[in-house]
Amino acid sequence: MSKPRSRNYIPLSVDINGITIPAYLIPPGSGRASYYVRWQLGGKWRKRSTKQTVLHEAKMVGAEIVRGKSPDHAVSSSTLSFDRFVAVQEKHYAQRTDQRKAEKTRKKFRSVWDNFKIFNREVLKGRILVIQQVTDSVAVAYLEWLKKQGASAHGIHSKFSALSGSWNRVRRDHSKSKKTISESEKIDRNPWEAVSGELPEKPKRDPVQLDHEGQEFQRLLGAFAGRSVAQLLLIVSHWAAGRLEEITHTEWDWIDDKGYIDIPDNEAKWGKGRVVRIPPAILQRLKDCRESDSTLVFAGFREEYRRMSHHGTRMLATTADRLYETVGKHIVKAAKGVGLKDVSHHALRRTAMELSDQGEEIKATDESSKNLGTSTRNKDGFYVRKSHGRTFYLRADRLYSGLSLALLHYPAVADIMMVEDRFKPQPAELAKAKVQRLLEEMESLSAEEVLELERQKAERRRKKG
Repeated sequence: MSKPRSRNYIPLSVDINGITIPAYLIPPGSGRASYYVRWQLGGKWRKRSTKQTVLHEAKMVGAEIVRGKSPDHAVSSSTLSFDRFVAVQEKHYAQRTDQRKAEKTRKKFRSVWDNFKIFNREVLKGRILVIQQVTDSVAVAYLEWLKKQGASAHGIHSKFSALSGSWNRVRRDHSKSKKTISESEKIDRNPWEAVSGELPEKPKRDPVQLDHEGQEFQRLLGAFAGRSVAQLLLIVSHWAAGRLEEITHTEWDWIDDKGYIDIPDNEAKWGKGRVVRIPPAILQRLKDCRESDSTLVFAGFREEYRRMSHHGTRMLATTADRLYETVGKHIVKAAKGVGLKDVSHHALRRTAMELSDQGEEIKATDESSKNLGTSTRNKDGFYVRKSHGRTFYLRADRLYSGLSLALLHYPAVADIMMVEDRFKPQPAELAKAKVQRLLEEMESLSAEEVLELERQKAERRRKKG
């Protein structure tokens, strides 16, 4: 049998132990309802029916026939195509209650899936056509390809985690398995979990913080000279030990007139909302920079950039998600511009956590809550609430107080952060001034008050023996 010459034949690349076997698919025709596969082995061309009428299934079955499997066992009676697989994932994200967070994970899946398809196209020459073909060896090959591409250990773990979760949604008898597809289409094994032991170990990272003694906070603020809202965002982030998403999504109705910021559960990571506090002077500065047509506290961040950039006229309207994407990039770029290596918005959170010693703060707060649970002071100060109860406000006070006292060790930073005067140590009176003040007080006493002081003095002496 000679080499096929018809232009209708479809090339089929089949890899056996690293050796590419020349093969072709013959489309249905001339009385044939299914695709045939022709391949060369041992110097001879061979031909066999795939029993498949769909091209992508014929490619898969044809490749397995060339590897020595019969068409009846080359593929299960039903397979899961890429399109069906992606549809399952899309439906999963569409059913999430919090669509804003669902969109983030959806984007992550799409990015990872597109990366895997590039690997399939460039390395495997497109031979993976259905989910059942992704085996442990394919997962290992993908891992090696990622390493050659220079992917970091953290990036590799992130990709494998995303793929593992998506595979479990189409996995037979798994708790996360979806009913969108039939049982016959589902897989029995998750290759991304099976090869998890092959993943590179994630290196330990030293947490990047700002050195207040080295004036790094001032340098970061200086990188945003002329942009008051951007500088306020950095200052509030420091007070709040806040995550980037929490800060950029902060709305005006989260803040009360005392400077408490009540971050709701649905906006916080892991759904764990909290309360933080900023100084009254900072709150007033925020109000002075408020954008009247936006509910976002830091909407002015993008508006400042819009006014300064020659691309401003092409910028879309400010939304919470656009602000989130803009702020993170701008801070990293600005930090590099002033020589702050690896500094991002998260460095502000780490710095605040280091200063406040949150573990002790929470422990002290819990004890305080028990002791003061029914006092008038707590009713007046903390019982009026938004999303969270008074314990969260007690924590906010402890964090606020702890940060204020710690920042006093860095006077220049304390001035920038507008630490309240009540936290600053009061100067001791001079001895002569103290004596003069006491003498003036003695002269103002009546005779009866002087006798009462003498009586109390005698009583103290008697008790001391």
